[in-house]
Amino acid sequence: MHLINNKSFITNNGPHGHENKQSPADIIFLTSADTEITLLSKSLRKIKGRPSVRLQNILNLDDNSAIDSYIKKTLSKAKTVIVRILGGRNYWSYGVDQILADQMKKKYRIIFLPGDDKFDEQLFAMSSIKGNDYRNIWSYFIEGGPENGVNLLKYILYLNSGIRKPPAAKKISSVGIYYPDLNEINAETLETKWRIKKRPVIAITFYSALLQSGQTEVIDALISALEKDYNCIPIHSKSFKDKKNQEVTRFLLKKYNPISVINLTGFSLSGMSSSKTIFDDARRPVFQVILSSMSEHEWQHSSKGLNNRDIIMSISLPEIDGRIITKTIAFKEEISFDKITQTKLLEYIPHDFGINYICNLVKNWSKLSVTSNEKKNIFITLANYPNKDSRIANGVGLDTPSSIVHLIKKLKKLNYKILNFPSNSDELMKKLISGQTNSHDKIKLKTNKYLSLDDYQNYFEDLPKNIQSAINKKWGSIEKDPFTRGKNIILPIQKFGNLSLGIQPSRGYNIDPKNSYHSPDLVPPHSYFAFYFWVKYKFKAHAIIQFGKHGNLEWLPGKSLSLSQNCYPDLILGPTPLIYPFIVNDPGEGTQAKRRNAAVIVDHLTPPLTNADTYDELIQIELLLDEYYECFQTDPIRAHNIEHEIIELTQSTGLYSDTLIQDNDTTETKLNKIDTYLCELKELQIRDGLHIFGKSPKGQELINLVMSISKTSRKNGLGENKAITQAIADDMGIKLSINECKLSDAYTGDKNDQLRNVIDGAWRTNADTIERLRILSEDILLEKAIIPQNWTNTMNVLENIKTEIVPSIKSSGKKEHAGIVTLLDGKFLHPGPSGAPTRGKIEVFPTGKNFYSIDMRSLPTRMAWNIGKRSAELMISDFHKKKGYYPTHFGLSAWGTSNMRTGGDDISQALALIGAKPKWDNTSGRVCGYEIVPVNILKRPRIDVTLRISGFFRDAFPNLIDLFDQAIREIALLDEDDSLNPIKFAFNKDREFFKKEKLKSPEIDRLATYRIFSSMPGSYGAGLQSMIDEGIWKSTSDLAENYINWGSYAYGTDNYGYENKKILTMRLERLQAVVQNQDNREHDILDSDDYYQFHGGMGAAVESLSGNKPIYYHNDHSNPNNLKIGTLDQEIGKIVRGRATNPKWIKSIMKHGYKGAFELLATLDYLYAYQATTGLVKNHHFDLLFESYIADENVYEFIKYYNPDALNDIKIKFIDAIERKLWHPRRNDTKSLLEIERE
Repeated sequence: MHLINNKSFITNNGPHGHENKQSPADIIFLTSADTEITLLSKSLRKIKGRPSVRLQNILNLDDNSAIDSYIKKTLSKAKTVIVRILGGRNYWSYGVDQILADQMKKKYRIIFLPGDDKFDEQLFAMSSIKGNDYRNIWSYFIEGGPENGVNLLKYILYLNSGIRKPPAAKKISSVGIYYPDLNEINAETLETKWRIKKRPVIAITFYSALLQSGQTEVIDALISALEKDYNCIPIHSKSFKDKKNQEVTRFLLKKYNPISVINLTGFSLSGMSSSKTIFDDARRPVFQVILSSMSEHEWQHSSKGLNNRDIIMSISLPEIDGRIITKTIAFKEEISFDKITQTKLLEYIPHDFGINYICNLVKNWSKLSVTSNEKKNIFITLANYPNKDSRIANGVGLDTPSSIVHLIKKLKKLNYKILNFPSNSDELMKKLISGQTNSHDKIKLKTNKYLSLDDYQNYFEDLPKNIQSAINKKWGSIEKDPFTRGKNIILPIQKFGNLSLGIQPSRGYNIDPKNSYHSPDLVPPHSYFAFYFWVKYKFKAHAIIQFGKHGNLEWLPGKSLSLSQNCYPDLILGPTPLIYPFIVNDPGEGTQAKRRNAAVIVDHLTPPLTNADTYDELIQIELLLDEYYECFQTDPIRAHNIEHEIIELTQSTGLYSDTLIQDNDTTETKLNKIDTYLCELKELQIRDGLHIFGKSPKGQELINLVMSISKTSRKNGLGENKAITQAIADDMGIKLSINECKLSDAYTGDKNDQLRNVIDGAWRTNADTIERLRILSEDILLEKAIIPQNWTNTMNVLENIKTEIVPSIKSSGKKEHAGIVTLLDGKFLHPGPSGAPTRGKIEVFPTGKNFYSIDMRSLPTRMAWNIGKRSAELMISDFHKKKGYYPTHFGLSAWGTSNMRTGGDDISQALALIGAKPKWDNTSGRVCGYEIVPVNILKRPRIDVTLRISGFFRDAFPNLIDLFDQAIREIALLDEDDSLNPIKFAFNKDREFFKKEKLKSPEIDRLATYRIFSSMPGSYGAGLQSMIDEGIWKSTSDLAENYINWGSYAYGTDNYGYENKKILTMRLERLQAVVQNQDNREHDILDSDDYYQFHGGMGAAVESLSGNKPIYYHNDHSNPNNLKIGTLDQEIGKIVRGRATNPKWIKSIMKHGYKGAFELLATLDYLYAYQATTGLVKNHHFDLLFESYIADENVYEFIKYYNPDALNDIKIKFIDAIERKLWHPRRNDTKSLLEIERE
């Protein structure tokens, strides 16, 4: 292994760092459990002639220098050192190594023990005590309790001083029932404590360690609050994974049949297997509460809300079991300082806000289980951004209006009282738009619901005073709200019996755009609060369904996690059950709603997918190329004429420039580039319409989706998991690596007759071969082609497709509806994995689950590292080829969602670029540190990388922020030549700059090493969307400035959002390339505002600061076996032709009425935004969209009929592009065709 220095990092517990100054002692206990420290402190007082003992939480030793100092000072006279490590040696490897080295010199006893009851061979082997002595000491910890605590200390004295050997560890019940003041009781005694026998029961599950250490105050407080409405059965266990403990717990849950479980334990019981747990056997909801290791004071002043350890234990891992993530119900507070052991004693103190929240949330979910369907009030929310009537019912990949109509039909059959609901999506959207929307230019007094100002004021006054002041300061009084008319505020809500449908209100950027666009922490306006006041207090919704990815509630300002009563998502929603249909391939943004609003996800299928193929002039060019290569050897004159015809045709259509042909390219090179472009375009995967929630694809759509999944390898890529096209090729004896070959290369293998006859036309390139294999695959799936018996590879793959993939897709529609019905019944929805199915993640089927994301401790995974490293090397090679020298500075946008989906491709790429590598624990597969790769092994200079991470990445992956930050800081100090280490060079240069600012040395070093930036803590995005949507920009420099303002918050191991614009600008002005990776083809760059905001925004900032246009790398990671390094201008051209103007896609989208027209408008909006930020969109790209959306009469009339607002917005966007000189149209009659039609 090649490394300079191997760093291992421990996930810091946060609150107690640097509290580690202790004098030497005979016995040293190091543990990560404060309950053990409290127990041992109390036990020590019961021993006569007690020895000198020091107790320390290893999480306080939060860096290498702290560990070194503690060993040098406190362990200097130690006789026995006991270290309890949860997670094995690698979770504290530096500490373990240094203690072992110290012990070799001083010869004290060292005992390494697991932090749980699972034997660890490695820890045992490193200990100097073996046999019965080791097991006896470990047993005292495993059993716990005051008596065992005393005897543990006596046993150490017995080993050190030869006193009488104490009794072996007393067995303490590993599972049981608890009740305040009585501790352990039996079931019969518990029932005598229930005041009303026939009330519903709530189970509370917690670790026995709380009981054994006497820290039951939080349990008592929770029971006291719940007992107002319920009977409680509090069950404690040392481990709910233990089979015997599970049997007892399962018996008690079956006996008392609680309606809900409130769980205080950490981690996951199922462990990524998606198997049922003992808590959810009866399909009862399980609520995860948090016991924070922060103090309440620290939490109140923390934007983050939780430290890394708590995120892992209480959020990311419990999500795997399908638990509903709630609030912190206790904080760890210092109760005293133990002078004997020189340590602070910490205990959990109940938090009233969190306890009240969980009680109310449980109560509201339980109402769903006891209320009849005809009496349930259900509220459906539709996202709307930009806040225009043309863009209502946002839902990525989803025909939201049709999905709602389809769901309503299902609910009606289940006796939900729904009256006069539109029968189809067209009627639904017309009804919504004819009423009040988010457009404050039209106020509909009669058709929509309203809230009186008196009622509003009453509810408003219940908000915290500081929140009231912030809202009034920004927006003025309620009377000034643009939706206020007379004594009422008009709401975009329509009621249909016991179901109401509302258009989610605007954040406020569209109300006062010029004074709001620069505010990442913009407070919502009065109308936003009024909307949810009506839903909660007037309509009295039993549940809210936020239909489709995604709304804006979970992105409002506040703590990242463990929200308080001053965080806007909690203030507005409160403990209302939130059900969230969400596309299965987007775990990140769905997880945001789970963690900040206690949402339960019901995942749904991606849209059907298909190949782009070719059309119109593309077919003509392809035929000419085939003819050219056919006569190249036999008829050079004819070939020469065709060559000119190809060049002229590609130039007239703009395809010539899309292929990035250079003036000095040879004719052969030009034709090869055109050929390559067409090959890639034909195989480009695009959406084939939209998904309708509750409906599985059928017929050709099903075949297309199955093909898009099965044409890439899955799992290990062997046997039944091969790509179907590869399996057929192997069976035919075709020597071609389907997913790794270059498409435009000449195919030189055997031309099988069966494959030759699949289609007419030339068979010249690898792409032609793959096209034939794909078509044959489809014929086989449709049973149009017979498979020879000796095609064993194909038979195996086909069997897997027929028995696993197809049935799981077919069942998804029904399961999606069943998921919502289950939740509306107040029941538990089974969890399952998320991810991109076309990247081999077939385990995400069937949908209809409460998806989870990933164990953050495993990121980046080994597979992601392999992908990221290869991509980095390919990109460096491409840069060197383009420029003739190695790059020094790259900027990379990293999103939480994509890193969840891939296991960390982006962060792996960043690490590889700087010359660092993750280090994994071989047993668990978790990342436990990093290695610095020497430059002589890299065989190239390091690259200085600036990361602009998304707000969700910041919230979800603090461990990756720590990892990258630590690696950068170490590389900056390496003894390497400046030419090989631009990080070190920049560090020294920046230090000199900051010295002139008269700053102190530690601060100078820290400022010079910041490389990770994001938005303000508690805020999200990159700041460009409202500027673009509202047209409040004059030049690209305006957009660049707001990108910088919005993202000028630095993050690292020791800082969470340090605002310093100067640092960011220093990083940006040096960038030679800005990088965005795309990990799947289930979406594209013209599907979302995030791409242009992050990638385009970074490039605009670089150009504005440096005057130089960076290379815009847009890399395709959709096929991990065949990574493609490309540029943004290439990608724009490819998506414009492959999807945006492709008749195949347009026809598919026209099946979806209003939402189809919405998608056409959105595509143009994002193309326009790319031109505004990057200038890389060419005139002919706009021309192509104009011809397809406006000049094409059928498409024009379609948009006009189903979404006339979209037609007007399309015209306005085209006109704006012309007026801003972003587009110079080819046609002379363009403006006349863009005239707005007046009603």
